[in-house]
Amino acid sequence: MGCNQGVYLMGVQSRSLETKIQPLVLSLVKGGADTRIVNQFVALCHRMATRYITMKANNPSWYQQIQTEKINDLAWDSIAELFRTDDDGRFTCLIDYYQSINLEKITEGELYSATRRLVFRKVNDSLFRFMHDYDPSLSKIIRNVKLAVKESREVSLVRRWNTYFLIFGNEGDNSISVTGWMPPEILNARLHPFLTTKENLHEVITQIHDMITTQNDYVHAYPLVPLCLIIRESHIFIQDPLPRSVKPASNLIQDDVSRIIHSSITYLKIGLRQRYVQTGKIDENTFDNYFYGIRDYYIDSYVFFIEDIPYFTYIKKYLPGLTYSLYRNYHRKYVEYLMRLSRSHIQQQLGKVI
Repeated sequence: MGCNQGVYLMGVQSRSLETKIQPLVLSLVKGGADTRIVNQFVALCHRMATRYITMKANNPSWYQQIQTEKINDLAWDSIAELFRTDDDGRFTCLIDYYQSINLEKITEGELYSATRRLVFRKVNDSLFRFMHDYDPSLSKIIRNVKLAVKESREVSLVRRWNTYFLIFGNEGDNSISVTGWMPPEILNARLHPFLTTKENLHEVITQIHDMITTQNDYVHAYPLVPLCLIIRESHIFIQDPLPRSVKPASNLIQDDVSRIIHSSITYLKIGLRQRYVQTGKIDENTFDNYFYGIRDYYIDSYVFFIEDIPYFTYIKKYLPGLTYSLYRNYHRKYVEYLMRLSRSHIQQQLGKVI
């Protein structure tokens, strides 16, 4: 965990612990919680979710699309499933999660940490669903990991608390528990030195299996979506080979390429705004959305080597009502021209550092 993130989480914990969490959870799990208790716990979870999403919004791996949504609404959507009840009014998701914890003996800090893990897990799932349409590369990694797990005898995929987990080894030997999974920064640091662009996904999963099962500090399981983000952030994207128009040097990491692409797109957008927007050829919102799609296209092309997705797919992400007929008849001429300009400028900037 980075220093700033650690300070942030400690600050959240100290403020949240001003309201005792133990009696809230006991009432919710054992039954008999009144409206006031439910509202207090909901507010606590919402604060956790909001601050976590705010932190995520500053992470380039999310392509800054979180900024286009209301963080407050995303937080509510993320925790909504936690408070669904059955026909008897029981909070089944909370009961399922807390049943392995001795709520009478656990400390406030430990219970807060366990609750935070639950909320963060739901936030990650919610953000993945939100980003699914914006992030085809992550979607493909997740799909391919699921396929690889089906072929593995040592790893299985299970669903707990409406979240998918990879179980490494026998589930009964070391089940998902409040001890938590290995922090992503630790797994990333251990995994990265062992990976090159030559491994197939089965080999990557095997390597992760060995790293997780040979230690006992963390549970032998990992949530699916965070694991796929780690695989991507380790500069590995496993898929069938595709043509690559640009091959950055091996020492040029993803963040450097991403930074160059963002800088180039920003430069072109500023320089071309007068030609298109101020002359009335394209309205400002459409103009900006063109460049959001163009940016995503080149991130996928030059960082993750995905090149078979049509321009239309990227533009439609930001113009949801766009039909292919309308794109072909009106937008395509602008998009293809701006794509060519962007490619030329990005390659020129990459050439300076490769």
